[in-house]
Amino acid sequence: MIKMNKSHRKVIPLGVIVSHSEAGIYALIMGIEGDDLRRIPILIGALEAQAIIAFMRKEIFSRPLLHDVMMDMFSAFGMSLHEVVIYKKEKKIYYSRLILRNSTGDVKEIDTRTSDAVALALRMNAPIYMPVELIEKEAVVFEKDDNVELHNAENKYANYPDEKLEELLQTAIRDELYEQATLIRDEIKKRKEK
Repeated sequence: MIKMNKSHRKVIPLGVIVSHSEAGIYALIMGIEGDDLRRIPILIGALEAQAIIAFMRKEIFSRPLLHDVMMDMFSAFGMSLHEVVIYKKEKKIYYSRLILRNSTGDVKEIDTRTSDAVALALRMNAPIYMPVELIEKEAVVFEKDDNVELHNAENKYANYPDEKLEELLQTAIRDELYEQATLIRDEIKKRKEK
């Protein structure tokens, strides 16, 4: 059983970006509560990325998605998602546990993929924690200009001409500024769809 204490900090899902290091892989960007400069990128698959993005964009579907069904099942059996703990990383894979509680206060832990844990935590408004030691090892420092919350950010590239956007996109990719690259790519895609 994971013991929560001062050696853990709250982390917040900020958005999902395309990973340019591996085809078909996305990076879930986690912020650290009280830390505006560092981020933790967690590689996830395309389907998991879509489940997280759909919730962040408040998309409505005619039928419930798997994470919505799981949320309803927890509720039907009197369980609530108390918190999520992303507790370790081995060979590029993050490991997580769902900490569930029932109406009598009994606690159950379920090991799960981190992408599924985050998708459920978002839907059930549950906090997500990581050990400080893991944060210190994995956090990446972002420049002030790159400090963007992806799922609700205004696109600051809306007023750039097309040629400049292509140039900025290549520079952002080369410099591994993935949040920036995603915003630029989204603006280019939006213009092509018009």
